[in-house]
Amino acid sequence: MFFKHTGINLYRMKKLIIYLIFINFYSFSQNKSTSVIYDLIIVMDDETKEIDKKYGYIQKAMDAAKELDYILVFNSNEANFYQKDNNSLDNTSKYMANAICNIAKNNYINIEKKHVLKENLNDGYLFKKDEFLVKDTLYTNWELTEEKKVIGNYLCFKATTKKKTIKLVNEKEKEFYETVTAWFCPSLPYSFGPSNYAGLPGLILELQERDFVFIIKSINFDVEKNVIPLQSDKIISSKEYYELKKKRMELLQEMAGQK
Repeated sequence: MFFKHTGINLYRMKKLIIYLIFINFYSFSQNKSTSVIYDLIIVMDDETKEIDKKYGYIQKAMDAAKELDYILVFNSNEANFYQKDNNSLDNTSKYMANAICNIAKNNYINIEKKHVLKENLNDGYLFKKDEFLVKDTLYTNWELTEEKKVIGNYLCFKATTKKKTIKLVNEKEKEFYETVTAWFCPSLPYSFGPSNYAGLPGLILELQERDFVFIIKSINFDVEKNVIPLQSDKIISSKEYYELKKKRMELLQEMAGQK
């Protein structure tokens, strides 16, 4: 089971979830694929604003996010999540928006295997095209609560999980755990959501991390899009990717005479 219970009594919510999944199962199971469009909202605290004053990259990403859509296409066990291209925006702004929320060109989610494979992490000057895929964490361990709210016309419940992040403190890398909040809808009995999050007893309509929020814009239950499974002869972990990226950036700096 992907989630654990929290709070004093979740019995009534469990009964509601089971009932809603049962009455919706037949109608939803007949669909080919389902497509969800999310809006992205990037937030910036005072400290980040101060740091960003010199180059303004995050501000550009915040402005670009207002014009960007993110697409989730899924079937029973697999999904793709990606940024819909917008040719009216410059590539740097689109890249920064993706970087802030850790989104690659194509993110392939497999619930059964409990992983995310990421294609082309937008570092073309560091890596060759199709050089490898990155295997990343799929967060499926949730704590359910009784807190609820309505998003659009859908009743949603709150769930939280912990995400490990690495930050530089006094020029040393340290691990931190940040709370990620999801609002999921049991009447939409799909265990998917944006980015690296899945495994809840209902579609995630809103996802909140420290620096950004994904919120549902529209949903289409019958689309011709197919989920594209990603395959490669070389698959590396996210830790291996960041170490390799760090080394190649240092090499570029040496070649440019910046070290």
